[in-house]
Amino acid sequence: MRKKTINQAQAYLTVTDETRKKKIIDIRKLLKRHTKDEVLSFMELFYKEEQGRLQALITKDKTAKEINDTVAALFRLRMAISVMKEAA
Repeated sequence: MRKKTINQAQAYLTVTDETRKKKIIDIRKLLKRHTKDEVLSFMELFYKEEQGRLQALITKDKTAKEINDTVAALFRLRMAISVMKEAA
């Protein structure tokens, strides 16, 4: 996989605030030990798990802040998956 593609996907998966950077998933580390297809499969599984988490959060408390965080993570995951699939 090209470095440019990895950088684009990782940019979607990195959240920055005033004090730190948080990586939802570190694609570079995963690609050192796994194939691109394995990493994509993992990301898609993680996406499905987060969808389930979102449904549980909504059922429990529709006003919870975690809903916003989960929706943002789902969007970022979907964008990173799309970038990686388009490069294939």
